[in-house]
Amino acid sequence: MRPPYAMLHWISLLLFRIGEYILLEPILRSIKRLKMWWNTLLPPRTKG
Repeated sequence: MRPPYAMLHWISLLLFRIGEYILLEPILRSIKRLKMWWNTLLPPRTKG
């Protein structure tokens, strides 16, 4: 009897997407927030 490869593939993809949402989204959001904070510290660029 063969293992259900299609089911295993679907479950692994589902777990990957859930992990991506739980781990990757907050990391990207915090990086974006950090860049915005860093830009507020720097003075605006002018063509001097």
